[in-house]
Amino acid sequence: MLYSLMEQALYPNTAELSDDEHTEVVWALEDGAYSVTRIRHDSPLYRALFQRFDGDGQALTNALAPAILDELSGDLYVLASPEALTQQLAAILE
Repeated sequence: MLYSLMEQALYPNTAELSDDEHTEVVWALEDGAYSVTRIRHDSPLYRALFQRFDGDGQALTNALAPAILDELSGDLYVLASPEALTQQLAAILE
């Protein structure tokens, strides 16, 4: 999950990364400057967010980009610092 989110953050709208781009993603991950927050599909926060976007998962992930809805668990993963995520969530849920 983290690698996919980092790819989206560093190279938005890029379908296929070059070897150099993959290396940059790995370096960014090793820096530890990014963190992933998991919002469980059965949590009140997830339900509130999903309701806010009328059940449109794509709109939800776009609003919190870079973010991914895990196909197996249904959980939402967001790449952001806790402070940035708190600000994003507050703005969405106002």
